[in-house]
Amino acid sequence: MTETKMPDWAQLWEQGMRESSWMDDITQQANSVNEYWDDQSPRYNRGHDAYRSPVVEKIEKYIDTTTTVLDIGAGTGALTIPLAKKVGNVVSIEPSAGMLDYLKNAALKENLENIEFINNTWEDAEISGQYDIVVCSHALYFVSDMKKSMQRMIDATGKYLFLMIGIHESNDRYGDIWKIIKGTSYKPGPDYANIYNLLREMGWHPEVQIISTTMECQDLDEAVKLATSHFDKSDILAKKDVIRSYISQYVRQGSDGMFRWKDSFKSAFIMVNKNV
Repeated sequence: MTETKMPDWAQLWEQGMRESSWMDDITQQANSVNEYWDDQSPRYNRGHDAYRSPVVEKIEKYIDTTTTVLDIGAGTGALTIPLAKKVGNVVSIEPSAGMLDYLKNAALKENLENIEFINNTWEDAEISGQYDIVVCSHALYFVSDMKKSMQRMIDATGKYLFLMIGIHESNDRYGDIWKIIKGTSYKPGPDYANIYNLLREMGWHPEVQIISTTMECQDLDEAVKLATSHFDKSDILAKKDVIRSYISQYVRQGSDGMFRWKDSFKSAFIMVNKNV
């Protein structure tokens, strides 16, 4: 009987990211991933407001005022800032200097003095010991050696590891906009199933929940800006009227004047309990 060879989930993740349309576009727009995210930081500082609350609500069940938190790929502080208000201290690792500047300013504005900032990649960041809670929200896409990096996250976790990762069906509108701008079909990268299976392969039994959030904007112009922020500006200008017409079909104005997408954005919320 021929022995069935199990998939190498870490390798499949890395290969899928390399071959994804998004990663290919990033390499064309910037000299490095960090340079790309430096440019994206203003948009991220505004665009993550909608998904922040449901994620924090899930995490806060496992924290108190003495909890230590490690936030990997902290960005502009979508999770660092609200968590720092509830726990003992937070160590925030972010390789983009532009993103980290927004995070530092947000901490200063909120008078938060219990945050340590590390401007480095997860692979190269120097940390010591374990943290009660480790979170990594939509930052796994740029990890170079997934299995080694995941093991390092688990080793750094004292109690719970929380991962937020996109799922394929959330790319429908982005894929349509991609085709309008690029003229080609969008090839998504791997989604949470790869990470779930990698964790199982490593001997863990992760729990998965799907979080749905609705992105909101001040007006249609902001909706267009947020939906196209990943694209090169010259490409957007060439198709701006078509893009605006398309997006206008999928946003609606509420009684409060805010514009919201009719479709929800979905992320997988993965939890690893080190005590199990």
